[in-house]
Amino acid sequence: MSAKNIRALALCTLVFFASLRAQANTDMHISEPAPSGYTSAHISFDAVAASPDWDRVETINGDKLYPYDSELRSVDLVIFYHGIGYGTQNYVLGNKVHGIGAALASSGFDNHSSDVLDAGVLFLVPKGASKPFSQVEETIRVLEEDRGIHIRSITIGGWSGGAVGLTSALASDIEFRAILYADPSPERRTMAYWPDEPNIDNPGMLINWYRTQNWGSARHPGGWYGNANPKFLRRVQDAGGSAHAVDLNHNEILLLSMVTAVQIASIETNS
Repeated sequence: MSAKNIRALALCTLVFFASLRAQANTDMHISEPAPSGYTSAHISFDAVAASPDWDRVETINGDKLYPYDSELRSVDLVIFYHGIGYGTQNYVLGNKVHGIGAALASSGFDNHSSDVLDAGVLFLVPKGASKPFSQVEETIRVLEEDRGIHIRSITIGGWSGGAVGLTSALASDIEFRAILYADPSPERRTMAYWPDEPNIDNPGMLINWYRTQNWGSARHPGGWYGNANPKFLRRVQDAGGSAHAVDLNHNEILLLSMVTAVQIASIETNS
């Protein structure tokens, strides 16, 4: 069996067990380490299941934006790369337990009232886990120049296979408020795209949450995850970031990272 097929089988196994655990944990309290540069040591919240308001979903260049409204004039943008396999763009956007609707609800915002727009946080989910960030920048340009939306800050994250697309952003000259890796896949492209000198303005806001047990047989010595993950952890730490092993399944780490993104994006500044 090829290495590619082995990785696909590992991900399918991950999907099955994560789905079982997700059904049993639709109401839980999560408290995990925050980025070291954040205002508190932990991100703590009660997980709240919620669906997005689909009337507030906009599509630009295949990228999904939520919660969007034509009257938006100023936002804190969260760019969040989805995974592969079951972890599609629509999963990250619409999954009731672990998607963006749940992340906003778990942060105290009602998806089905103007409250969610008043939050001033706009998610952008690129179309494709490995979509080059240079192409995502075109969607940002449309928001700013064509739609007249002032972007106060940008927080960026990626889940699972979305680590590939996220890592492609590290060479950008954008000053990200935070860079969030959620149980990332340390696959060949993730490692290859890591710049020799990543452009990270605030290393204290670079974080990686991971759980080796989420990666099935691939985590064992000799497995691709077991071999590559220690190298990826060193990349994060050498760049001044932090990496934390957490006792959460793959989907719960997605929720943790997106709630963290909402909380970081909501920090009041003078911009």
